[in-house]
Amino acid sequence: MEWLKFAEQYGIASAGLAAIFWYVVLPLKDRHIKFLDTTEETNKSLAKTIEKQADILEGMQTGLTKMNDKIDKMEDVVDKLSVVTQHLRMP
Repeated sequence: MEWLKFAEQYGIASAGLAAIFWYVVLPLKDRHIKFLDTTEETNKSLAKTIEKQADILEGMQTGLTKMNDKIDKMEDVVDKLSVVTQHLRMP
């Protein structure tokens, strides 16, 4: 009944536009806001995952650096041993 009064006062075209706004645009707005909220939650979750991956990579880099240092020390020891063994073989 209110729509009829609205249509009489403002015209059928205005009443039609108001109906489209009321039944189409407003529900779309609500769905869009829900979508944005879900997207924000997904982005936060991805950020946490990326942060954890960065921590893991940092730990791996630290471990690799330590391993490389140990390998370098072992190479130095091997070089020194080879020099010593060469001197021992000399007559």
